[in-house]
Amino acid sequence: MSPVLYPSSRFSRSSCRSALAAALLACAASQQAAADFAVTISPPRFELRAEPGQTLNEAFSIHNDDTRLAELAFRSADWTLRPDGGVDIAGPALEPGSCRPWVVIERATYALTQRATKRYRFQVNVPADAPVGECRFALLIEPAKPDTEVKFGQVQFPVSGRVAVIVYVAVGDAAGMIDVGRVGVGKSGDQTVPVVTLTNSGNATARPEGVLRGRDASGKELQFFLGGYPVLPGQTRTLPISVETDARDGKPLPFQFPVELSGTIEWQGGRTELSGTAAR
Repeated sequence: MSPVLYPSSRFSRSSCRSALAAALLACAASQQAAADFAVTISPPRFELRAEPGQTLNEAFSIHNDDTRLAELAFRSADWTLRPDGGVDIAGPALEPGSCRPWVVIERATYALTQRATKRYRFQVNVPADAPVGECRFALLIEPAKPDTEVKFGQVQFPVSGRVAVIVYVAVGDAAGMIDVGRVGVGKSGDQTVPVVTLTNSGNATARPEGVLRGRDASGKELQFFLGGYPVLPGQTRTLPISVETDARDGKPLPFQFPVELSGTIEWQGGRTELSGTAAR
C-alpha cells in the first residue's frame, strides 16, 4: 500500500482494508483504540546541504502518543512526487539513481514505551566523487508487525500504517530554477482558484512562494498567495494560488474571474516574476 505523506507530523493508523461497509464501520468504532499506531515525528522534513566527501549527522524525535508499548521498524526508501502532489513510496529495492547507499540509520527496530520520546539518529555519507545534484530519500517508521489483525466478532481485519520523514540533501551548488508557464483556473479542494504551471529546470527541489497583486473583473484589488509547494528537479506542476482571507471569519474573500495577477515568486537561491490573467 502506498501512503500519502501528510504535511503534519502526526499520523494515526485507524484504517481497515475491507470490502464490507459494515466492517469499516466496526473498525472505526470500539476496536479503533486497539489498532492505533500513534506516533508524533519532529521535524517531519529535512532540507540539508553538503559538499562531496562530507558526512551529515542528523536526528529527529519520535514520541509515542499511545498508552502502550510501540514496537517500531525503521528503513530508508525511495519516493516520487506525482504532479498532483501525491507521494509514492517505493519498495525496499533501490530505484535507479538512488542515493540510499549513502544513508546509515541508527537501528532497524526499537520498542518505544508508552508516552516516551526518543531521538533517532541517521547519517548521510556523501561520496567524494558525488556529482552536483540532489539526494532524496524517506525514513519510514512503521509497526514492527505491520499487518496486525483486529478482531470484531468472528471477523478479523488487517490494519497497517506508516509515517515518513522526508530528507533532501543538495550536493555542492545544486539549486532549483523555476520557469513560469501558463496562468489559468483550476480547483483547490472544492474551490475554483487561479493556478500557475511551473517547471523546475534546476538540479534541486524548489519551493516557490510569493505574495501576488490581483485585480478581479469588478476592479477590486486583492492579495493572492503562492504557498511553497515542492517542485522536484525536471518536474512540471500546476499549483493553486489562494486569495487573502477575511480578518473577521478567516474565509477566503470573494472575487470574480478573470483575475489579473502579478508579482515576484521566490525560492531558496532564486526569484522570478509572475504575470498573467486567470480566466475561465
